[in-house]
Amino acid sequence: MPQTYKAGDSKVIWAEDQFMKELDAVAMRNMAMALTFLKLRVQQNVSKPARQKGGGMIHSKPGEFPRKIEGDLQRSIFRRGPRRAGPRGRHIEGDVGTALDYAVHHEITGRSFLRRTLTEEQAKIGQILSGEIGKKG
Repeated sequence: MPQTYKAGDSKVIWAEDQFMKELDAVAMRNMAMALTFLKLRVQQNVSKPARQKGGGMIHSKPGEFPRKIEGDLQRSIFRRGPRRAGPRGRHIEGDVGTALDYAVHHEITGRSFLRRTLTEEQAKIGQILSGEIGKKG
């Protein structure tokens, strides 16, 4: 129920429930945008094709993103969420990942594409979550 505060000729109406509902909607929208951005960046980072050389393939080297051979890794990248989590649903979380077994091999053998993309895009993701990027109007 809105509360009214008066100070001289001024009046402030504080509708906490409505405010919290609108704030929650903005947070969920920003998280959805951040998850989509991260998913697309990961897909872009694993889209560079492996090169042909003398009848064989030149694969990625340690420190590089995995190279695209048939595109299975790129197509497998998913986004789940945003969703409520934590005590009383106070946290918002989501996932960007892949279900392919060999993706773990890339992550632990120096060809990280999930962790590396998240690390490289942290500042931009922070801007999206804070609303600096993607404001309506």
